[in-house]
Amino acid sequence: MSESNNGFFKEGNSIRVVNLFEWLDWAGGVDDEVFIALPMIQRGSVWKPHQIIDLWDTLLRGMPVGSLMAQHLHKDEKVRRIGGHELIPIPDGGGLSLLDGQQRTLSMLIPWAKKVSIDKKVWVDFNDDPQEEHLYRLRVTTENHPFGFQKSSPSSRLSLGDRNKARKAYDDEYPNDNNIFKNAKPWGSKFPVDLAELISLWKKYKDKDICTMTVLEKIKNDTNSEIEARVRSFYQSIERLFSLQIPIIKVGSEMFESDGDVEDGQSQGDIAPPLAVLFKRIGTGGTALTDADYVYSLIKYRLPEAYTLVEKLHEKHNTASLLSATNLVMSAVRIAAAEFNDSLPYGDKRGITDWESPSKRDFHSLLKRGEDFLEGRLKPLITGDTNEHGPLIDAFKALSDLLEYRKDNDIGLPKYAFPLLHRPLVQVLLRWIRQVQLHHPDDIENICKDNRARVIRFVLYWRVFVLDAKDASRLVFDVLAKNESPKVFPDKIIYEKLVEKEERAIRITTPDAIKHIAFSAEDAKLRGWRRFDTKETSSEEKRKIKLYNRWWGHGGHIHPVLLWLQRDLVSTFSGDPMAGRDEETPYDYDHICPSSYWYNNGKSDKNKDRIIDYLAEGGGHSCVGNSIGNIRVWGSSDNRSDGNDSPAEKILNRIDSRDVLVQSAIDIESEQIAYWQKCSGDKGKGKVWDLPRVQAFQRAVEHRAFALYQRYYTELGFDAWIETEVRTTSDSIAS
Repeated sequence: MSESNNGFFKEGNSIRVVNLFEWLDWAGGVDDEVFIALPMIQRGSVWKPHQIIDLWDTLLRGMPVGSLMAQHLHKDEKVRRIGGHELIPIPDGGGLSLLDGQQRTLSMLIPWAKKVSIDKKVWVDFNDDPQEEHLYRLRVTTENHPFGFQKSSPSSRLSLGDRNKARKAYDDEYPNDNNIFKNAKPWGSKFPVDLAELISLWKKYKDKDICTMTVLEKIKNDTNSEIEARVRSFYQSIERLFSLQIPIIKVGSEMFESDGDVEDGQSQGDIAPPLAVLFKRIGTGGTALTDADYVYSLIKYRLPEAYTLVEKLHEKHNTASLLSATNLVMSAVRIAAAEFNDSLPYGDKRGITDWESPSKRDFHSLLKRGEDFLEGRLKPLITGDTNEHGPLIDAFKALSDLLEYRKDNDIGLPKYAFPLLHRPLVQVLLRWIRQVQLHHPDDIENICKDNRARVIRFVLYWRVFVLDAKDASRLVFDVLAKNESPKVFPDKIIYEKLVEKEERAIRITTPDAIKHIAFSAEDAKLRGWRRFDTKETSSEEKRKIKLYNRWWGHGGHIHPVLLWLQRDLVSTFSGDPMAGRDEETPYDYDHICPSSYWYNNGKSDKNKDRIIDYLAEGGGHSCVGNSIGNIRVWGSSDNRSDGNDSPAEKILNRIDSRDVLVQSAIDIESEQIAYWQKCSGDKGKGKVWDLPRVQAFQRAVEHRAFALYQRYYTELGFDAWIETEVRTTSDSIAS
């Protein structure tokens, strides 16, 4: 380490040009002459595989990749090394904080010899034609996707079939080996070589001919003139790469100032923060710093403990794992602001606006509160009294314990249903739990237990029938601010407030009140979206139709509420959905009557045997096929084996059909079973339809959709809310 990295920029100069390979050696920790780290300020985005491929194609062409921006570090700061997670002190000699260029640097470090660990690899396939406008065929693999992505769409996941084939081929070659990322290669490649290996060869020999012959020797029998030409061309590209230079731009500390001083008669709180402007106007592509990134960055700059909080929360694998780092910190800011307001006397005008998503200007003005907010509210929430374990971590644990499914069809949410929770809802629940923590710290476990049914009912209602989550969360924060008894979660009061505005949430209704909407006439043709027409109906009827349309589904076949409705099955799925990894889930949303039977059913012979030949006015057969009534959550491996079987083969003819029916959320005694049998069709003729079969399909879906709504309404106890609605309506009629 040099005596002082603070002399990196020569006096009077704000730019220094360095060799690219030097920069990567410094950033990767191979050469400690210059200490380079990631600061608290950073964008939250992570580059996708196609961006990494494009960058490396640019580098191999010898093209410039833009400038980087850095700031001097001082030894009293804490940062993390590139590729690291722990906060570490700055060496005595100081160093550089990489402000802009983090994703480019990380992407360039992937194949570079380094001391840091990056969970990606870049591959060069010399035996495959390059992607359009690229020099070589480049592929990316990651720990979460060790077999890579689609060649034709480098950021798109492999199809389920290709993933299965890749895993089988891997298991055949490496039996009983769990280190897939280390040994796997991109699926569909012909002769992929790790770019890290190719660059290491150059570092070792620095000779094009030797490197080329070494790679060709590795290929041996698979080589040909085209491959040889590509390898030779590649090492010419590598030679250019090692002659590339990159400019580093110095950023002054004034960019972090946000104290609200007045300059030239204008409050700094009224103008765009300098750091935000910097990221918008300078740097590769002029990439803007998002509001959430900006808030997180300045908080980490002021309170480095916020970064530690995020790391600890993500280790817990509970509801906190659902939220990104920026969302976690934004949630802490919102809760702290609400508690700051709670501490003020009635009528005090110093209250903080409830910003569900504070803008840069909002947060800039919030920082003018100074120590009252940052030190007085936010820091204690993050760190607690010991500066190690803040109450927010305990709040997330209490929330997970409150919601989590236990056993034997318990009302809770299995962990694979936790993604039903999005940031506004999580913030609402944390706000109430924090009130319990503050007012009844010794009784939080019992209070959560007593309110479990109320909270879970509220969560499942929100997920299905709240239309404007941000607006709804602001309203709930206002209700909770006036809640005089934190011992009781005021779910009914919140519900009544939510449904006052139709654009915000839909009023819940008893199953009997919408039964006439749920079913078609026995002799009806297949009804599409016209089944939810609201023309020439009363406002009360429109409301009921809107509710049932929402339940039925509005386009796609993904119905997340099934994760709760089938919770006894979902709770048995393996894996950890809270691990925060973008891995394949162990379940699929399976069409009970396969989509291959009815989707794109436009081609047949001249006979009327297509499902679309039996559509009622308005069309839209996918309305029935993708309804919640035709979808079940099913194990991925089971779905792969029977996904194209008829309903009878899937659920009625199995030896264990009774269990399969229960797991598929079909009542064993219900009349829908007969309809599933009738709509199955003749074996081998799934795409051949006649009117009776079409009508049976429609009735089966309608019966199951309505039965699921009955379960949803009854098991969550919505009568506790409806009795108020009925009484209010009756009082109105009487008056």
